[in-house]
Amino acid sequence: MILFYGGNGMTEASLIFFLLLTTRAIARWLERGALRPLITAAGGLGLAYLTRYEAIAAGAAVTALVAAVSYRRARGARRRQIAIADAAIVAAPMVFAVTAWAVVSWVIVGSPFPEFSSVYGNASYVTLGSSTAASGLAALVRQMVALEPLIVAAVALALWLAIRRRET
Repeated sequence: MILFYGGNGMTEASLIFFLLLTTRAIARWLERGALRPLITAAGGLGLAYLTRYEAIAAGAAVTALVAAVSYRRARGARRRQIAIADAAIVAAPMVFAVTAWAVVSWVIVGSPFPEFSSVYGNASYVTLGSSTAASGLAALVRQMVALEPLIVAAVALALWLAIRRRET
């Protein structure tokens, strides 16, 4: 699937690559606590945002994780400063990418975030597809079954295994 999307010029493959790079770097940072993996993760997050804006959720999660882990690892009166510094290191490239992209979009298109405000953006699709909550839920279920036809069997198997293991 990754090769198919990458071969078609779709951005999902690039996003997955940068998020995997970030994940690997964060795992190394969690293990070693060194600065280099933290910088690698930061660069991966910045490039992931430049690939697709959905990466901002991953950036927020990674920043929160780094702040929490740094705070727990540090000792003494400087715990807070160390946590803020590590969080700033990992968030800075993404914040720069978001800011730079917004400024460039504002100059070119006249809106800092046209993906949300334009007729072709998410806002139009969301209003088009969400007339009521019930129809939205039904549409979500239809999409999930269409995209993942074995999901019903997988959920049933998972429930059966959970019940079976709970009994023993």
